[in-house]
Amino acid sequence: SNNERESSKSMNSVIDLTALRKLFSQASILHDKNLVSSSIFSPNQLQSRLTDLETESSDPTFWDASNSKRNNEVISDLARYGKLKQEMELWSKLRMDAAGALELLEELLS
Repeated sequence: SNNERESSKSMNSVIDLTALRKLFSQASILHDKNLVSSSIFSPNQLQSRLTDLETESSDPTFWDASNSKRNNEVISDLARYGKLKQEMELWSKLRMDAAGALELLEELLS
């Protein structure tokens, strides 16, 4: 009957939503662990380090030929830490998007 199909559909939605909540929770835990274990810096420390490097590289004497070894180190660090910052920001945004999508789905199914 139609009521049985509706009830079955609703039950599948509840089960699927429960599975999605669990998956999101597991992904969030992994994200947190990765931030702690694989990052050289916290997001604030990373920004501070990037600011220091940018300040150093903006000094006119930084580009003197006698400073070429340090130039290469700073330029390399700016590139590496800049990429890390972008990746951290992307993963944070994806996590917030997933949380928002899950919340919206919960509202639609309630």
